[in-house]
Amino acid sequence: MLTHTATRAFFLFLAVLLVLNLFMAPAHPHFAAETLPWFWAGFGLIGGYALVIAGGGILAPLLRKKEEGGDDR
Repeated sequence: MLTHTATRAFFLFLAVLLVLNLFMAPAHPHFAAETLPWFWAGFGLIGGYALVIAGGGILAPLLRKKEEGGDDR
């Protein structure tokens, strides 16, 4: 999976961002969970995964539909 240089650079960049996130405090946290390290990284990961699952559930029946009409040659 990590054979390409661009993929390795991308994951290295993500790791650097996660480490930098440890040293940055939120300006005005609205909820207690926002003060936890890596909260927003996890929130984005879970939210993105939920969107993929929901989108697949909505689009899958539409994509599996047989075509209507057409010629039967």
